[in-house]
Amino acid sequence: MNALFQTTRMPPLPLPLATALAVALVLGWAALLMLRPEGVRVANHTPQVLRAVTVCGDNGACAFREHLRPHEAWTVPLRPARNACLDLSFAGQTGSERCTPVEPGEAVRLVVKSGGRVRAE
Repeated sequence: MNALFQTTRMPPLPLPLATALAVALVLGWAALLMLRPEGVRVANHTPQVLRAVTVCGDNGACAFREHLRPHEAWTVPLRPARNACLDLSFAGQTGSERCTPVEPGEAVRLVVKSGGRVRAE
């Protein structure tokens, strides 16, 4: 009869899978929100389609896009060096934002306004 009432110690239960996934999701979102995106973001705030959009760094690296629709943004995977100069150009452009200084790891936003004016933010 003693054998029937003999107790054995059960190992602790592992962390439930749902809890582990929830923690991973929260940590992933926190990392995304806290990390600054690298690169150059070009935003078209004009009612026209921009054609032949080119972004170049002073190191010779360039990125090209055929068109950028109104109110559309494009993230260019350029990683500018410290105090780099960026040049944004497009077809029919009247002026350009030249030598926009940027810090490494800092996101740069170039906004094209009405009339083809380019503003760095």
